[in-house]
Amino acid sequence: ALEHANKLLCPELDPGSTVACLYAILEPVTGSLKYANAGFTTPLHVRNGVALALLGAEAPLGQTLDTDFQEHQIGLQPGDCVVFYTRGLVEARKAEDVTFGMDRLKVVLASGPTRAGALTHNVREELLAFVGDSWGHEDDVTVFALERELEQQPVAWPALPALYLIHISEPPRP
Repeated sequence: ALEHANKLLCPELDPGSTVACLYAILEPVTGSLKYANAGFTTPLHVRNGVALALLGAEAPLGQTLDTDFQEHQIGLQPGDCVVFYTRGLVEARKAEDVTFGMDRLKVVLASGPTRAGALTHNVREELLAFVGDSWGHEDDVTVFALERELEQQPVAWPALPALYLIHISEPPRP
């Protein structure tokens, strides 16, 4: 799917522009999560107090026609979360020019409750405490978590749930 999108985008994008895209498909009964990442930030898999980066960040869409995008798969156990975020989160800066960073994000995710709502709330609170009142947004900040429920619920839809994240980046204008 990403190869097809890439072939459509390459001739259409302005030089220097790219499109970051991540797609993920969760099979809720088995917990199988298939995903491919074209230039998006690396999602984090949170399980039992440990936050690990998912494999497979490829180049963004629109750079070259022959990019090979790999699909990856992990198994989510009940209670696991996968946290998706934009780069504005890890690149958020304090007045002293220190970034929030990936290490801090992993610590926040690993040190608190593991439910999706609590994870995203804790990240937000830690980010706001970190940047303080002087924070000037340099980039968008988006965080959300996909959680495999502790108890299996009956599946009421015929198709698998899918997630698509897309970010379009253009070169700075003079």
